Amino acid sequence: AANFAFDNGADYYVFAEPTSGPALMSPRLWKNLVFPVEKEIVSRIKGPVVLHICADTDPIIEMMCETGVAGISIEEKADLKRAVDIAHEKGVKVFGNVATATTLFSGTPEDVYKEATVALDNGTDFLCPGCGIAPLSPLENIVQLKKARDDYFK
Repeated sequence: AANFAFDNGADYYVFAEPTSGPALMSPRLWKNLVFPVEKEIVSRIKGPVVLHICADTDPIIEMMCETGVAGISIEEKADLKRAVDIAHEKGVKVFGNVATATTLFSGTPEDVYKEATVALDNGTDFLCPGCGIAPLSPLENIVQLKKARDDYFK
């Protein structure tokens, strides 16, 4: 699917790995069981890959960056500033990390704008939700991501 996407004009491929994070397995198990598989999968994809792992990925951020990906996508549970520091040292971009279940879904537009600005202040390379957007999230909240980005880079 990833190579098909690149053959048809995709800029990035997001490889979502929702069930292999530290919330469900230790970093040691992740390193021994998941890391080699992720690295192999990424090596077979002919374009830039963004690896998304749900939950607090702080214990595995460095390993995520060593899978050969162009970027990592992290939730708000992870320490964005720390992730940016580690990722940039390895030449990897960071995507995220505005909270989807709380801020985007049930927060106010002002909450979204503020959290987006904090993510930008902390160095995110691509401002985006930390995970999938709930279908009933208010559109105005989604629009605030773009507004915060536009205002930030004026």
